[in-house]
Amino acid sequence: MPVSFNHTALTPNFGAKFSSVNLTYLSDDDLTSLLTDGLAQHKLLAFQNQHLNHRDLIRIVSVTGQPLHGNPARFRVQGFPALNIVSNIFENGAQIGIYDGDKEEEWHCDHSFCQRIPAATLLYSVISAEFGGNTKFADTSSAFHKLSSDLLQKIEPFQALHSLMHLDSAQRKVLVEKPALDEVDTSLKAWHHLVTTSKFSGDRALLLGKSVIKDVYGGTQENFENVIDQLEAFCFQQQYVYEHSWRDNDLVIFDNLALMHTASPCDSKTNKRLLYRSLAV
Repeated sequence: MPVSFNHTALTPNFGAKFSSVNLTYLSDDDLTSLLTDGLAQHKLLAFQNQHLNHRDLIRIVSVTGQPLHGNPARFRVQGFPALNIVSNIFENGAQIGIYDGDKEEEWHCDHSFCQRIPAATLLYSVISAEFGGNTKFADTSSAFHKLSSDLLQKIEPFQALHSLMHLDSAQRKVLVEKPALDEVDTSLKAWHHLVTTSKFSGDRALLLGKSVIKDVYGGTQENFENVIDQLEAFCFQQQYVYEHSWRDNDLVIFDNLALMHTASPCDSKTNKRLLYRSLAV
């Protein structure tokens, strides 16, 4: 890196926290170096006390790749389609952002239902909950390299169909008032192997997520579910997990192909939360 950025490790395996970097003051070259080199090395970068507007967020995510128009389409920020609102806030009885229930806990990679899965995800906290609403991250890259040869052989033949409609249907079982998907979102689905590769580090990692997987190829559903259960139990061990407790103006950017993540339960009646999310390929 052309400039030295002091940081502290978040876990022994992944994650770096930067407490004294103001991202808006960095040149394009320094910002690019910090984020791309940092993601290759640490997989997740956390920055505190970042006072950012929508244009700042797009500039930051753009150095990691081409920003995507996020889904669901109804929760894109007006004038900034590469930004989605993630929130448990309701206005006039309607949710203002992506919200999957107070007890949401679904391990996933963002937009795995797309043929080209985003390489990076940016999350920026505007309103943070006092209790709950943390985000957990699991290092499926480090976990992959520790798998037994037997489990690696079981993975090889399988492909999985990731479907946004399937995910939406699963969520409706616990959140019946969830609004219907926009038509543009209903056809989003893609086949993927269970192993993917990070754009930043080139490391291989597991691509899982039972809630989004609709169908399988290369074996029976029963065998597939058994393999997925074993993989997820292995990946979600504490040694591979970091839990981020949000504060206002926190920004976290992470390798979406090397980590899985999930929200944590949060009581929407007493603890409001609002984040902006942006994705890049």
